[in-house]
Amino acid sequence: NKKDVYNNMYTDRGHALEFEVKERLNATLEKDGYIIREFGSLENDQYPDCAYSPDGVVFPKELKKLSWETWRKMPLVEIKCYSDVTEHEDGTTSEPMKHTKCCEDYNNVPIAAKFQMQFGMMIAERDLCYLVLYNPDCKNPDMRIKIYPVRRDEKIQNRIKEALSK
Repeated sequence: NKKDVYNNMYTDRGHALEFEVKERLNATLEKDGYIIREFGSLENDQYPDCAYSPDGVVFPKELKKLSWETWRKMPLVEIKCYSDVTEHEDGTTSEPMKHTKCCEDYNNVPIAAKFQMQFGMMIAERDLCYLVLYNPDCKNPDMRIKIYPVRRDEKIQNRIKEALSK
């Protein structure tokens, strides 16, 4: 019985909270003249069988014209709404503190999330992606939201390219 990775309580929670966190981020970004805009999927001719759908792209709010060079400089946004409580199939819960651990140290962010951002930067030809960790239920109010600037990692991207070539 294969798990449905696209429709489960974790993805449902993430989708429910994504709008909330974008509103909070945009309220802050707008003061500096920026806004997070949503996109469908992004494609790249170098990888014809691939597409990437970011949670957003940071744009200047008053942008009238968009050149390719300007477009390539706009950072991607990935939002993860990890919980600090894990619900198990038998109805029990545990507190592995996933969100808190990720906020304490980027090295605790799951490898799948790191590969997702690197894949996105590779497809979108970007050098920067903001990882936004959001958990409004976190016991520590200072850790309810954490933002990591994530730079392109050629080592990870080469591993992705190698896997795509098989």
